Amino acid sequence: MRVFLLLCVIAFEGCTQNTSFKTLEFNKENFEHFKLDSTCKDDESSILFKDKKIDFGVIKRKDVSKLLIYFPYVNIGNSKLVILKADVSCGCLSTTYPKRPLGRGEVGAIEVLVNLKNQQGVFNKTVFIKSNAINDVEVIRIRGVIK
Repeated sequence: MRVFLLLCVIAFEGCTQNTSFKTLEFNKENFEHFKLDSTCKDDESSILFKDKKIDFGVIKRKDVSKLLIYFPYVNIGNSKLVILKADVSCGCLSTTYPKRPLGRGEVGAIEVLVNLKNQQGVFNKTVFIKSNAINDVEVIRIRGVIK
C-alpha cells in the first residue's frame, strides 16, 4: 500500500482572474516498514504519523493565498482508531479528517487548509489531534515564512 504525502499549493488572485495552481510532491513513501505496535492490548489503538512537522519554506503571499497540507497516519494498535476532533491554534487553519474507524494497519490523513491571506513573517501553527488511541492527543506543526 502506498501513501502519498502531498503539499498542494493553491493560489487565488481574485474573483475575475484565472486561478493558478502549483503542486509540490514529496517523496512517496509507504507505511509497510512501520512495525505494528505489539505493546498495545487487544482493546487499544495507537496512532503513528509519518510526519508531525512540515516546513513549507518561504512563500510570497501575493502568489499563494492558501495551502492544503496532508498529514498521513496509520493505526499501529490492535483496536479500531477513531479521530474524535482536530483543534487548531489559529483561525487561519481548518481541518478535515476521516470520520470512519480505521482498523489495524489502515491509513488515513488529516487535511489542513492554511489561509495565508492575513499572515506575514514567521509562521508556526499547531493542530491538536484527539483520538481514542493510547496516545490520545498528538500535536502536528506547520512552519514557514510568509513574505
